[in-house]
Amino acid sequence: MHPVVLLSVDSLRFDRATEACLGESLPILNEDFCRFENAYSHGVATPFAFPGIVAGVHPEGNGRIPDSATTLAEGIPGRSTAYANNGHLHEERGYTRGFDRFEQHPSVDGQGGISLVDRVARRLQRIESIREARLPKAIYNRYLREPLPISSLPADGMTTILRDHLEGGPEAFVWGHYMDPHLPYHPEMAVDPPADVPSLEELEDVKERIAAGDADALTDDELATARELYDGNVRYFDRHFASLLRWLRERPWYDDAFVAVVSDHGELFGEHGLLFHNWDIDPHDEVAHTPLWVKYPGGEDAGASYDHVVGHGDVLATVADVLEGTALDPPEHTAPLRRASGRHVVTVSNTVKRLTEDGGSRFVRRDGTAETRGAVSDEGAAFVESLAFPECRNSVGEAMGVEEAERQRRLKNLGYR
Repeated sequence: MHPVVLLSVDSLRFDRATEACLGESLPILNEDFCRFENAYSHGVATPFAFPGIVAGVHPEGNGRIPDSATTLAEGIPGRSTAYANNGHLHEERGYTRGFDRFEQHPSVDGQGGISLVDRVARRLQRIESIREARLPKAIYNRYLREPLPISSLPADGMTTILRDHLEGGPEAFVWGHYMDPHLPYHPEMAVDPPADVPSLEELEDVKERIAAGDADALTDDELATARELYDGNVRYFDRHFASLLRWLRERPWYDDAFVAVVSDHGELFGEHGLLFHNWDIDPHDEVAHTPLWVKYPGGEDAGASYDHVVGHGDVLATVADVLEGTALDPPEHTAPLRRASGRHVVTVSNTVKRLTEDGGSRFVRRDGTAETRGAVSDEGAAFVESLAFPECRNSVGEAMGVEEAERQRRLKNLGYR
């Protein structure tokens, strides 16, 4: 059985998969992997997108993987491990299914991107009277909370964890998720950042306005700085991701492995008057069109590039096609990636469903309106109509335990409200 390694990266736009931003990784990806130039996500943000990546399906309700779907971890026989590194990828949404080991918040030496002050606050939060009191919260937010906190494991840590985990040889399935370059676009992580970067306190304010999603809330200079910091964070990811790829190339099992590299969604920087990747937007290309590379066992088709439209759900269909003896059951609307099958790829938000085909696209909105650009098939139009709108929420309710409160804190730091 070929080992399967899924390497996902958060918020990486398709147009940043260039030498300028991925100068170290791209030569390796271009040499060892197939590139799919027209890959589209199942959603505009993580809860909408990842059911497609790990199960080939669209989200149900509050971003859940439907019970009827078979995930990669459930379908690939053998031991499996995940380093999810994102507060949206949790058990209630079905992401732990099939995994022998699942770490939602992985860390190196117990830190995982959390400052000392935040770690102390996290321990105090376990005391119910302190957790419920307003004064300690106010003091923490006003005087102790570090501006622009990093609430996920940065790329250097994720590469370290994956290397340590794979040192003894691969399991049947390993998934590692890189959170860079997700908001906040941190100057301390940026490689070749812009000159005259504002203070962390000023960037915290800019981050809040970016998360609100309205491009008019930023000045031209602030928008330009945000773009440059984002690119610098992509280059930071690139530096450490390339280190992992170079290390993988030296493993005796690398040639036999199936490796997929995919971004869950993109990011908006003023296009269509929008910022970030909010959950009720039209799935514009800037958030729906993402990079996707696949390394097939034995170097098959290495260096090839395919132009036909594919969807993230086709990753599961490809694994099912390449591996023998799996329990994977690819959904009807998916196909192995290299097969030009005239796909009906749908990208969703809470308010809009977008169908993408080789000939055009169609937007179907919750308010009952629809718009077609180019030409789409009758089958595709029927498929997008048949899908239910998700209803993703950041919070699961008011009564939060310590773990849920910690997840919500991390999500808030990442710009989610």
